[in-house]
Amino acid sequence: MLALLSDGEMGAYVNREQRTPMAIPGEDIANSQSVPIAILIGPDTSGVPELFAAALRSQGRARLVGLPTPGNVLTFQRRILLDGSVLTFAESSFVTPSGEDLGLAGLSPDLLVEEDWDQVTPADDPVLSKALELLLQEG
Repeated sequence: MLALLSDGEMGAYVNREQRTPMAIPGEDIANSQSVPIAILIGPDTSGVPELFAAALRSQGRARLVGLPTPGNVLTFQRRILLDGSVLTFAESSFVTPSGEDLGLAGLSPDLLVEEDWDQVTPADDPVLSKALELLLQEG
């Protein structure tokens, strides 16, 4: 999906030893590289969907609408200690091209809307309505 919607470096996976860029060569199919995009985010947006939203925003391809995300993009290591206990620690995170570490702060929406998915209905969804308004204004 990232290749259809954008192109270039979208951030990097980082750990103590290295920085591994996430660079995606784009492919424009039926004007997919120029279609306006709004991504609905919130506390339940975590992991790969959080990376997807961050990557598209970092390229200027998407606006984020909703609530902040939790930053659940860390990878973890486990070590069994001599006494049998287990030590779990964060090993890597994802950093946007602007230096935003998603594991520390998550994503903040470009347009904050105070309703979460469980507070809306298909007939009355203020998050979706605001995203549509945003796309119509920018399109």
